[in-house]
Amino acid sequence: MEFENVSDFASLLAAYGLAPFLSYTRTLIALIAPDGALLDWNPAFGEFKAASPSIPALQGLLSPASRPLFDRLLQSAAQATAPGRTTLELQAGDEHRECDCLLVSLPDGNFLFLAETPPAATSRPHSEQVARLTRDLQETRHALHVKQTGLEAVLAQVDEIAHTDQLTFLSNQRKVVGDLQRMVTRAHRSRKPLTIFMLDIDRFKPINDTFGHMVGDQVLRKLAGELRTGIRHSDRIGRYGREEFLILLPSTPLEAAIPMAERLLTLARDLVILDQDRKVQVTVSIGLAEYRKSETWKDFLARADKAMYPAKKTGRDRWAVSQPEDAV
Repeated sequence: MEFENVSDFASLLAAYGLAPFLSYTRTLIALIAPDGALLDWNPAFGEFKAASPSIPALQGLLSPASRPLFDRLLQSAAQATAPGRTTLELQAGDEHRECDCLLVSLPDGNFLFLAETPPAATSRPHSEQVARLTRDLQETRHALHVKQTGLEAVLAQVDEIAHTDQLTFLSNQRKVVGDLQRMVTRAHRSRKPLTIFMLDIDRFKPINDTFGHMVGDQVLRKLAGELRTGIRHSDRIGRYGREEFLILLPSTPLEAAIPMAERLLTLARDLVILDQDRKVQVTVSIGLAEYRKSETWKDFLARADKAMYPAKKTGRDRWAVSQPEDAV
């Protein structure tokens, strides 16, 4: 998901009941590009910027002393997973504000900038003003922490949606392949076993042609649910292709993985899917491969995929193991 303006981000917040946040908060909020260029902003930021309407980048609204601080904050936020924070002095026309600032890296490469300012000083005695400002600063910091926590939760949801297959609700291909790459790296370093399954639905095209694509989608959803319940908590599963699923079994040698392959065959075979008065019969074929030291994740994956074809050719509804001659 790309955030082209603050309204896009507002629609995301609206899904969590926070739609009024951008319009009514006095927090200064702006969407900025990686070089600091101002892309969009909320009304509070617009009121502040009105004194300097022609300034194109956030750096132009900072005091000379604050600009290096912001550049370092921008650089660190681009490299870190957690939002960065610092105190900056903003200036627009004759107005100067010292603000607690938060910079959040967004999935599309842009950044969300938030600045909270303490209330203006009053004519009270100096000690009372200091006490009041101290309380307000503490409250502001707490509010920023609460807002930061909420934003992090929203961004975590965005990341999860970006890595989830919308039909089966399993990990999508990008996510499960990323999991495979990380597991191969760990297996190489730790010398612990790693086995993977490439699982393919048998005769899926005839199912679509006979019963229709809606029934085909139902087969994918129900089978995905059964496969997810049929693996261990430490295992990973994702939709790799149209009717293919990739299953990762860390710390598992091939001999220990075979009973699980048998169980998954049974789960698919026992799946009950009805189209009016007709039963849709589902079976799967599985290719098994155990990681070989120093092979790449691509070669490892290709061996599991290659092992699946003997299972298809010898009658389907069965598993087959990658053989020594299957080296890619």
